[in-house]
Amino acid sequence: MRRQFHFIIMLSIILILFVSCIDKEIAISEYNTFENNTSENNTSDNNGRPTKFEYKLKKDVVFSTDVLECYKIDFPKEINDLKASFIDFYTDKIFFVLLYEEISYSPVIKEYGLYNLENNSYKTLFEVDLDSNLGTLAINEKYIILRNLNSDNTVDFKVYDFDKNTIRTIYKHEKDYFENTFLKNDIILYKNKLYFDDIVSLDNEISISLFTYDLDSNELEMIKEKSQNPMMYQDEILVVSKSNEGEYKGKYKDVCYLDNRILIKLTDRLREISSSENGIYALNNKFTDNVKKYTIFNIVNMINDEELLETVITIDDLKSNSNFVTWRNFIQEKPIIYSKKLDKFILFDQIEKGCNTFYIYSNRGIILNDNEEGVKDYYYFIYKE
Repeated sequence: MRRQFHFIIMLSIILILFVSCIDKEIAISEYNTFENNTSENNTSDNNGRPTKFEYKLKKDVVFSTDVLECYKIDFPKEINDLKASFIDFYTDKIFFVLLYEEISYSPVIKEYGLYNLENNSYKTLFEVDLDSNLGTLAINEKYIILRNLNSDNTVDFKVYDFDKNTIRTIYKHEKDYFENTFLKNDIILYKNKLYFDDIVSLDNEISISLFTYDLDSNELEMIKEKSQNPMMYQDEILVVSKSNEGEYKGKYKDVCYLDNRILIKLTDRLREISSSENGIYALNNKFTDNVKKYTIFNIVNMINDEELLETVITIDDLKSNSNFVTWRNFIQEKPIIYSKKLDKFILFDQIEKGCNTFYIYSNRGIILNDNEEGVKDYYYFIYKE
């Protein structure tokens, strides 16, 4: 299965429909020290806010120069006189990109295409209508799934077919979908099938159910009622469903298989969730101090309930695959990721501090590093053999 992702300008997935998560003002403070600090003795400022750590890591740290090949790449700022934006990997050296122009300081998407890093070539896949408002959701070797927000606030799924070189609308969401779940719940593109949720009316009650759409046969099927946010784990589809008992009865709290076997419960104060073949990870708002105006976030391995890190840096865009767990940071810091293979964090010691966005593919990835001078550089990394 390939990665799921959003257009770079969009905010990453926030599961606020079924998660009791309170948004608080987050103070942007000056933190200057990287520390792998597993003790509880963090220093504080006069207001009691933590100042010692950017990341409090619960695993050992290794330097990228010891375990990864990492080098800067010349990703073009412009292609065909249009600004270029990296979206994600298509293959290890061919990237899915979009071209846009800025009109009144706003990006207007013109087309999507593939950029070949090895020979510096570009191929247009399809152009975008002026009245379209497309966001990219998923890609594999055969299909690209896009979501379009129409002017009347309705939402469509569109699919681009690589073999046929065509783009078509495959599904129109219920009108209430935009206000309830748009850009919050994930979708899964697995082989030729798309898994997604939508608002439905069941027994005179508005609910949300899981659907599958076969992209080869164009067949639509509702496969599970009162379930949402599909995920993939160990080659099986998981969904978030309502609990039938206990303190969470009637709330979307159970992560379960399609046959109703419960795997885990959602974490409290959940912000984002990311699944892969060998893990499910949560980004949480661990603690917010409304008086001192700071928030502590953490990332947790949900399968074994193990906390990997906590931080006062504002982070989002949680991603995972079979090799890595990554996130985006909004305060200048050295790039750092968690390696599942090593069970350690990898610090990119050779890269300048910056706001870092990661794109991962198999045993490699791309870092978009927006450094303190406002320079945006792309770095390619892969495990050493």
